[in-house]
Amino acid sequence: MRHSFKTVTPIIALIAIITLSCSVNKQETNKTSESKFINFTDIHFNPFYDTTLVYSLNKYNVEKWDSIFSSTQTQNISQYDQETNYYLLETALDAMQKQLKKPDFLIMTGDFICHDFGEIYAKQTNNHNYQSMHKFLLKTISFVTSRVQARFPNTLIIPTFGNNDSYCGDYHLQNNGKFLEDFSNLYLPILHGSLSDTEANNLKQHGYYCVTNPNNTAHKIISFNSIYLSTKYDSDDYSWNCDCKTDKNIQDSIANLQFAWLEEQLVDSKAKNEKVWIITHIPAGVNVYKTIDDNKNLTSVTPFLYWKQNYNKLYLELLEKYSNQIFTTMTGHTHMDDFKLHNTNLSKAYIHISPSISPVFGNNPAFQIVDYNVQKAEFTNYTTYYIDITKGNIASWQKEYNFIESYSINDLSADGYSKLLSNIDSDSTARKNYSRYFGVNSTKATQINNTNWNWYRCGISSTLSNNYVNCVEK
Repeated sequence: MRHSFKTVTPIIALIAIITLSCSVNKQETNKTSESKFINFTDIHFNPFYDTTLVYSLNKYNVEKWDSIFSSTQTQNISQYDQETNYYLLETALDAMQKQLKKPDFLIMTGDFICHDFGEIYAKQTNNHNYQSMHKFLLKTISFVTSRVQARFPNTLIIPTFGNNDSYCGDYHLQNNGKFLEDFSNLYLPILHGSLSDTEANNLKQHGYYCVTNPNNTAHKIISFNSIYLSTKYDSDDYSWNCDCKTDKNIQDSIANLQFAWLEEQLVDSKAKNEKVWIITHIPAGVNVYKTIDDNKNLTSVTPFLYWKQNYNKLYLELLEKYSNQIFTTMTGHTHMDDFKLHNTNLSKAYIHISPSISPVFGNNPAFQIVDYNVQKAEFTNYTTYYIDITKGNIASWQKEYNFIESYSINDLSADGYSKLLSNIDSDSTARKNYSRYFGVNSTKATQINNTNWNWYRCGISSTLSNNYVNCVEK
């Protein structure tokens, strides 16, 4: 099957070949077969939630931010429709540490900072200097990272970029720009030992990279930059008038470069019999919420894709082509707990969508502890922990559900998720659980009902536009 990236220039193709390996020189460990890691996403940390603190936060270095936040009179965790404040962040990280003191690593699938960061900064500081905003934004990401490291010192943190993680505004990440350079300088010491020099350069220039599992050198974790692929990405229309503007046609060239690099990684993994996990922020497939919102009467189906259609199709083809190597794709972005399966062969590939820390879309905050087989690089189970924020400061983090216990399925591969979809179709209890877990036990986040159920169900099994329309209209 022909792929669009085959049309890239010889220079780009050469770059992709040169950068194919993320292997680093390290010794094999004696890690036992079963182990755990922490998976979380969409923190959307809001340093502006207490306006009385912004002056001090802006003035002082990150090392003093913890004491500044601790001095606030606002000591309530964030509520629905709000971004993550200091107290929600702290209680979430404390809960992670309580549940798992020594994870193999932590995966964070994007969106460190709150929505409309630049606009809020300008309003609260009365400072429209974009360089000042950039400095404050980087300090915010550095603070969040430092709080994670305080609980998990010397532990590998593997991030990917969210659509808000940018100096230039939402969905406006600049390729080879200042934000990628500054972020890389912050994270390269954390990734040290798991990242080759070539991949360090990929991170700094393009925002994608590949690391090896510190406990299994035959296991790659690929951080794939989905921001460039988004239907909302616009490299020539920035919300801040700064030094971010680039050629308006840059999206296709960056996307082609990244897809060429990704397939070279997968070819390399196939030759070496390696397992691959792909982490990215925005999932491929249909944005069901927006599709329904754009078709409120549900009389006509016009799917809204998360990614541009050609990128969406290309990625799914790669998932199927290299299904023996790729165990899963891990994403965030929707803030809900969900999954998607490949259109043509549901047992070939699946996308794991994690619920968010931020309750801004009405969900309860959550994170996941994932059990996995180190040698096989396959999930064996996971447990979701959440906090019911309707209970305010008396709320505590608790187990929401355990995958195997709730669904009675012992297989967390695409085959297992295909079986789960069949159960959701046929078993009212499985469907009820899926719907409840979707918004993390929050009635505020209830999006699924009897009227629109089929639209959501088709969003699981149909990740291409035509398949989705056929599924809904069937």
